[in-house]
Amino acid sequence: MVPTNGSKLWHFRFQWRGRTKRMSLGPYPEISLKDARELREEARSLVVKGIDPRLHRRKQLDYDAELSNAFEAVFTRWRAFKAKRLSMGRQCTLVQIDRFFQKDILPGLGKLLVPEIQRADLLMTIRRIEKRNALSTAGKCRGWLKEMFRFAIAEGLLDYNPAGDLDILAEPKPPVRHHPFLRLEELPEFMRKMNCFPGSLQVELGLRLLMLTGVRTIELRMALPEQFDLDDALWRIPPGRVKQLQRAVRTLNNEVPPYLVPLSHQALEIVRRLLSMKLRKQRYLLRGRDDQQKSISEATLNGAIRRMGYKGRLTGHGLRGTMSTALNELGYESKWIEAQLSHSDPNQVRGSYNHAEYVPQRRAMMQDWADLLDRYQKEPPLPMAGSRNASAFRQS
Repeated sequence: MVPTNGSKLWHFRFQWRGRTKRMSLGPYPEISLKDARELREEARSLVVKGIDPRLHRRKQLDYDAELSNAFEAVFTRWRAFKAKRLSMGRQCTLVQIDRFFQKDILPGLGKLLVPEIQRADLLMTIRRIEKRNALSTAGKCRGWLKEMFRFAIAEGLLDYNPAGDLDILAEPKPPVRHHPFLRLEELPEFMRKMNCFPGSLQVELGLRLLMLTGVRTIELRMALPEQFDLDDALWRIPPGRVKQLQRAVRTLNNEVPPYLVPLSHQALEIVRRLLSMKLRKQRYLLRGRDDQQKSISEATLNGAIRRMGYKGRLTGHGLRGTMSTALNELGYESKWIEAQLSHSDPNQVRGSYNHAEYVPQRRAMMQDWADLLDRYQKEPPLPMAGSRNASAFRQS
């Protein structure tokens, strides 16, 4: 059909209840002759089945509109919008959102229309998470749901936020349990046990490097050989790999310096040994057991510590607390220790640069720390309380 304005339209004429009816199939050339014939055959098939093709198309359009308002569709749009402001990583916010929504939220809410979701629906979902005692996960999901529904309000899908007051009904969290760590007086025994380490050489060297640097386990596990400057005895960790610098990276782009970790003589020797053990296809400094392209897992490090007899007393992350506590007890400057541990500064810009400061002071401090661990490792074990040599040992 060519109306007076000169446009070209495909029309389908058909008989419906004794009368001639007509429906548009779309404009030409956007709809080709081939496409128009296929649409005609679909409509003709509906007429044969006693279905008005015009009414069927309206219902289909309404259904498509409903699909775009479904929780899962809104979640997909919100996640894509949020992803523009977040960086990717193994345990980043986006990875957590995907994992928790797929496991806990989308199975129950995914097909529901966002304008029809009530606070009770969301509360039921959160209660299921709390029931398995995943209170931290429940808290994160409440925050993400509140943010997602704010996004839906901005899209014009609803006028109020059903997730706005869910935190009022949150189950109280138990007291925070920090990673267990060792006190200064417990270090000699731990270092002597390292001499009889019950695992592979690579895992032992990895634990020793944790002790000598104080980096996070994720920073060690994701360490690449090219990050190590053996001439300057420095480990340069890209800021995007450091938990406390990731937000600064998004704010300051490429202006954030790397996290500098000075290496003691002992740490440098461990890095050299690990590099000499590197396989041809190995990507990370510490390779996975079954795949050279993957890194060692945190479970491997924690499992090795448990086999040393420290179950419930120490974790891989707890080695950071061990070093921090010991260095503070030994009287080193707290600002040097905080910079070595890459702890956050309330001032985002200043904090991002502080991680690259105090390198000379930290280099001397970490060399003292490495020498102290060496001495502890060589000390003879303390006698048992009932030993006849105990008093003589104390006098010596």
